[in-house]
Amino acid sequence: MRPLAFEKELDLKPIDVVKSYYAAFDTHDFAKARALMRDDFRFVGPLMEASSPDELFSKMKAFDCDFKNHLLQTAENGTTVATIFDCVFTRPFNATIRMSEWFTVEEGKIASANLVYDTRQMPMPSGS
Repeated sequence: MRPLAFEKELDLKPIDVVKSYYAAFDTHDFAKARALMRDDFRFVGPLMEASSPDELFSKMKAFDCDFKNHLLQTAENGTTVATIFDCVFTRPFNATIRMSEWFTVEEGKIASANLVYDTRQMPMPSGS
């Protein structure tokens, strides 16, 4: 009997889980990104925090921007995966911002993410 696609994800190394997560985001496959996250997932970043995957997606939707992440470096140490990437925004502004995100992967799913970047590089809305 062949394993289900979901079961295959559980066999991935932490670094592969994170790379799959980024690939899902870049193709707007949010169902796949969500499937790679634990229900008790926690996110901390400079502009927001989230206590669940659904809260993260809801808050990200409110940003209303288009972007793709270009991974530059990815490193794994046990259940911790660290990334450095360029986040390339194309709407409503054009900018490339260097970011770093640290993940904890447990039982084949992302348990937490901590995003770090210089918020001064984020263009301010008109009229601010």
